[in-house]
Amino acid sequence: MKLEIIDSKLVLKSEYDPELVEKIKTIPANRWNKKTRCWEFPPQESVYLQLRSVLGVTNPALEKIISHRGRINLGTYKFRHKPFQHQKEGIAFVLERFGFKVEE
Repeated sequence: MKLEIIDSKLVLKSEYDPELVEKIKTIPANRWNKKTRCWEFPPQESVYLQLRSVLGVTNPALEKIISHRGRINLGTYKFRHKPFQHQKEGIAFVLERFGFKVEE
């Protein structure tokens, strides 16, 4: 089972398991994407915490975000590769959905 952030959504990928499907259905705002064969959720901290609690799935990037409550300065963050402006805007969008104040 793998949890990723794709197109500003939390995306859960896994093999088919009827028990897992029943657990996923207990999490609000779940959506099955037939095309990608993945479960999709809104990028909200409360949803992530439910996924972590109910399914035991984690995402290292989201864990880091949650542990750094408050403000994030994208101008001083050390990216592996320098992001383009539209990529910075996308990162800021997701971080703000998790309740962070993003500075540049």
